[in-house]
Amino acid sequence: METLPSNSTEKIAKPRWMKIILVLVPAWLIVSGAFGLWLYFERQNQEKFLPNSFSTSRVTEASIASDFRILCNVIGPRHQLTAPDGLLRTAAMIDSALGSANTGFDVAKYEGLPDTANAQPFLHIRLAGGNTSTDRETPKTWVLIPYDAPHDSASKRGALSASSLTVALASAQLMVQQTFKNPAHFLFIPSIHSDTKDFSPTLKRLQTILGSANSVRELIYVGNMLHPGQIARFTIKKSTDPQSIAVRKDEIDRTQVDQFSPHLEICNSLSGLGYTVSVLESQTDDKVTAELLDQINPPAKILATHAESLRSYVESISK
Repeated sequence: METLPSNSTEKIAKPRWMKIILVLVPAWLIVSGAFGLWLYFERQNQEKFLPNSFSTSRVTEASIASDFRILCNVIGPRHQLTAPDGLLRTAAMIDSALGSANTGFDVAKYEGLPDTANAQPFLHIRLAGGNTSTDRETPKTWVLIPYDAPHDSASKRGALSASSLTVALASAQLMVQQTFKNPAHFLFIPSIHSDTKDFSPTLKRLQTILGSANSVRELIYVGNMLHPGQIARFTIKKSTDPQSIAVRKDEIDRTQVDQFSPHLEICNSLSGLGYTVSVLESQTDDKVTAELLDQINPPAKILATHAESLRSYVESISK
């Protein structure tokens, strides 16, 4: 009788290279998938700070002159207590000029001063560059710009602060396509001009936004940009005397510093908190009263030149 063959099979040993592949392929898929997810979220994070296709060619002398004219002649007074509507419209103007619909920056809004009626927000933009994952540990450069104006009879148009804001807006737009090694930020402040000269609420809010002095490379306060002279930089040194404003300067005498830097008090207070503070201002040899200062309509070319100077300085300390 013939015997049928058995159905049992012998185990065939798999080659060593196949075992290695069976281990490596799943591991590679896991690693590459995790890397892909990390890269996706990192790009998403970076894109928050990368502006759109805004062209710097749109920043012209005509556009700069228009911004200054709107601030002085259309919006006019800008103060939290006496001209809140003007301050509201100025905040909207900054948001519109620099935001996603125009320049392409992500404009962050921080709550204004507490217990203040009609308080407007602190507005913040971050220039492209730096490492978003280590941004907190890297000392930052901050450009500080007031967007309110005094409400006294000598400052009906707010020309001085309008010049600061106009130059800062143009400068930020000129840097829209640049990438910096170190993080750089612009902060627009609604409450520099205080009735009581008590800057403590503004200082507390600034400390919250800026972080500790150790996390700041330099604070750059944009001052008077009305004059045709070259931009001067003043370093505010820490002073123990609250009535004293200690200034280190190279090209301008103390009387001019006092005359053309009416808001050095808050810079001195920031320096007293340990921050490195510089003031950038245009120079003049003329003595001008506050009333005459408020009537100045600087040629657009002057404001454009100052905007380029501010851009160059921020670039020099952020690369």
